[in-house]
Amino acid sequence: AGTMGLRATVTRYAHERWQRVTVAGLALAAAMLALFVLLFFIIIPTVIEKMVTMQSELVEGSEVMERWKNPKFKMQFKVFVFSVKNPDQVLEGATPILKESGPYVWDKVMRHEVTSSGNGTVTFKRKVLYHFNERDSCPTCILGNRVWVPNIIYQKFVEVASRPTMRAAATTLLAQTPFLELEVGDLLFDGYKDPFLENFCDVPFVNVICQTVFGLPERIGLFYGFNNSYVDGEYTVKDGTMNIRERGDLVSFEGMDRLRKSWWTSEEALQLKGNEGSLFHPFIKRDETLWTFSNQLCRALPLKYEKDTEVMGIPTYRFRVPPETFDTAENSGYCHPTEKVFYPQQAAHERHCYPRGVMQVAKCRPNEPPAVLSMPNFNLAPEEVRRSVEGLNATDDERDSIIVDVEPTLGMPVRAHRAMQINIEFWSGKDILIPAYHTKQRSTLIPVVIVHDDAEIDDETLHKVKLELIMGQRVAAFGCYLLLLTAITLAVSTVLFALYKSGRLCQRRDGVYVADSRSEKISSGKI
Repeated sequence: AGTMGLRATVTRYAHERWQRVTVAGLALAAAMLALFVLLFFIIIPTVIEKMVTMQSELVEGSEVMERWKNPKFKMQFKVFVFSVKNPDQVLEGATPILKESGPYVWDKVMRHEVTSSGNGTVTFKRKVLYHFNERDSCPTCILGNRVWVPNIIYQKFVEVASRPTMRAAATTLLAQTPFLELEVGDLLFDGYKDPFLENFCDVPFVNVICQTVFGLPERIGLFYGFNNSYVDGEYTVKDGTMNIRERGDLVSFEGMDRLRKSWWTSEEALQLKGNEGSLFHPFIKRDETLWTFSNQLCRALPLKYEKDTEVMGIPTYRFRVPPETFDTAENSGYCHPTEKVFYPQQAAHERHCYPRGVMQVAKCRPNEPPAVLSMPNFNLAPEEVRRSVEGLNATDDERDSIIVDVEPTLGMPVRAHRAMQINIEFWSGKDILIPAYHTKQRSTLIPVVIVHDDAEIDDETLHKVKLELIMGQRVAAFGCYLLLLTAITLAVSTVLFALYKSGRLCQRRDGVYVADSRSEKISSGKI
């Protein structure tokens, strides 16, 4: 009996020791796994950041440089053209009635031609080729279609004749018409020869007047000279070797580190900041403002985070140019004092600043054309501006805005949409006193075209980003969560096992909960 008791004691001791070792082993495994998961969560983002940083510098021979030089993005330039249906009545004071046609679609191919690099910067010019896409254009969109639009040269002479020292120029208005009928192709890219300049600018006296209009070009077109040219100018940007979060930031534009003083009227407005629109820095955060320089608007535009989006399976952040950006009265640095008054709200302003949503750009364009930019359909502008013409569509914040969807880790634009409306200043002039002058016409802004400039990631780049970045991030995240789940399972199992063997885990027997250590007695009837 003594030997059997000793053997039972040894067996019980060995069993208890095995239990303790098992519990300790499970607890150690769970703790080590939890620590590994924690390190995994910390290390993986760091590893990804270092890999992205190494591959994101804009240096010769790098993949990002080659991809940036020859972007394969799907790019289209869509133009909606307005024609004035009642030009004769407008001269008698009627509201312009517009008829919209489009879209006329051009496919875009972009190239960045590097002129120099090194010392932390890259200098380049952008070349864009436009090819008319008849298939994607509307069925009736033929470049030979004719439209009635305000005469740009006529408006330039109205401007000149309104100067006290140039009253004689008013006589040239009698030989011109306020509206022209043009082919769409000529109005846009091909350009047209103004009939007045072509016939009269060789006359000695008139030649002097023509020269006062700042050497007007041989042909006139809204996008004349844009096709297959370096119209954007020369940029110098940081390559990211010093600080990857500065990649793409502008150093200079056309050799200037600040904009020309004649362009805007405040030091803040003259600042050259942000990038040039084709390349953002990696590791973008939701709470930051992305600045991008627009050569068309001659200014830097802020892009602010709006929401998380997904483009073709790629998680992105949507950034949008906020409405207050185009409030010229509030951003007085972008307001030039002018005698041209088109709306009552403008007349009430001391400097005659244009209404909200309407942007002056003449001072930074060659020959200072009588054109202003706005959002399509005068989106963001006051009702008095929208009511000044008939035939506009209802505004749409998604369609009539500037937005970009960016993959935040790479800083890669996945989809971008830039919408803009070009308007011609239809000004009646000041103190123009000549016979037969159209004194009844009202001064207003007449929309001529709406432009949708769209870009979307190409299939090859999409596949590469999904495979190398998105899939890698998801596999890493899945691995982390799987290990975390395993660690939690081990920890719970350890606790349950310890409680079970210690007799603290209760089981249900005949409707009564009793401790495990006594369950054997209950079942054997020895209680």
